[in-house]
Amino acid sequence: MKIIRKIAWILLTINGLTFGQPISSFQIKEGLTRSINNNDSRIIILAGLVGAGIASKYDDSFQKDTESKGLMPKGLAQVGDFWGPASSLLLWGSFIGNSKKEERLQYAVGSFIANGIITYGIKFSTGRTRPDESNRRSFPSGHTSN
Repeated sequence: MKIIRKIAWILLTINGLTFGQPISSFQIKEGLTRSINNNDSRIIILAGLVGAGIASKYDDSFQKDTESKGLMPKGLAQVGDFWGPASSLLLWGSFIGNSKKEERLQYAVGSFIANGIITYGIKFSTGRTRPDESNRRSFPSGHTSN
């Protein structure tokens, strides 16, 4: 399985390098400005912050209960390891034969970059320890943030 994962990441990287369009700081700034100025986006961001605050109160006890009672089968827990690369392959495949390829690709690349920045910002600010205690970047999961 590790070999399949490595091959998938290599293919995704090659795809990204060959089809990727450069994204400018103007595009990032414009996207953030639109998100902040849009009333619906502000409501979603506020709801997410409130929800995260409430969830953080119960996080440790929920994690301990889940681990001790075995509420999630190990196989199910590992399914997410493959959804990220699979969804990326589906996304890159959607550009083939599309007349608005460049526009869609710029949007997708911008989304991936913004997602990565936000996800790692949250990971470093929450500092939640992984179940195997290998590091303090387990929340939010990269699988779910994509």
